[in-house]
Amino acid sequence: MKRHLSKLWLVLAAVLLYVVLRGMDWGAAWTAVRELRGWQLAVLVVANGGMLATLFGRWAVILYAQGHRIPLGQVAQIGLAGYAVSYLTPGPQFGGEPLQVYLLHTRHGVSLATATAGVVLDKALALVTSFGFLLLGGIVVYGGVLGTAVNGAAVWGGSLFLLLPLGLLVGWWRGRVPLAALAAVLRLSHLRPLAIVAEAEEQIVIFCRDHAGAFWLAMLLSVVSWLLLAGEYWLMAQFVGLRMTGWQAVALLTAVRLAYLLPMPGVIGSLEASQIWALGAMGLPPALGLSLSLLIRVRDVALALVGLAVGGSKR
Repeated sequence: MKRHLSKLWLVLAAVLLYVVLRGMDWGAAWTAVRELRGWQLAVLVVANGGMLATLFGRWAVILYAQGHRIPLGQVAQIGLAGYAVSYLTPGPQFGGEPLQVYLLHTRHGVSLATATAGVVLDKALALVTSFGFLLLGGIVVYGGVLGTAVNGAAVWGGSLFLLLPLGLLVGWWRGRVPLAALAAVLRLSHLRPLAIVAEAEEQIVIFCRDHAGAFWLAMLLSVVSWLLLAGEYWLMAQFVGLRMTGWQAVALLTAVRLAYLLPMPGVIGSLEASQIWALGAMGLPPALGLSLSLLIRVRDVALALVGLAVGGSKR
């Protein structure tokens, strides 16, 4: 059943990609990418490297507070391996977390409960900042950046997704164990994986109580990583010839991040559709949306390939 569902998403992604790209000005899109200079590509690589350093730095801070001093480079390797799985499989950019837990356990001797606690807390912080940015982007979009293409109900309805990770963080901070409580209500606490999650959640509560400084440093790094991601995206837009306001850039990046939440493997079709549609709604050249999508896809595929390489190595 799962295999058939994966094939269905691949077919839908291919159809969406065909519909979006039909009739596009490929010449203009490719010219914008081809004319990029070497120094511009170098700037983009450095910008992405800075974003990744803060992203994996957040996780390294959590692991350090848990008593595991794992070098940032090795944390990044495990993080990229998990990213590769999430990126290349159908689903809203999740799925690599079990691999991250496994690699922490086998490569660095971190207990399954502690590794799970670190991964879950890191993901919760990532989701809070991610959905927080999407809420900001939704407000910007609702303000008219995309004309009348988006209504208020969609924006405020989408903002409800922020409540789940935020609610988990607030619960943990107050000493609650909502995931374990849910497992108990569903009478699933006896299952081994959920027992590990329950133990991990207890460790998260202790972490929030005893390592408040590390918690807020991790949160700060999460915010900084998003600011750097936005900066990287703005640079991409500038380099392909897009001239737009800061709020337009926020709206476009919001469209990108929403595309990553759709269950398309490698965000095939959804990424291109988000950029072409958003630029068209702004009255900007849609072909440059394809240029942006090409740059983003090259970056993402390169990171996924690195993740597959380091994930398959013994160290």
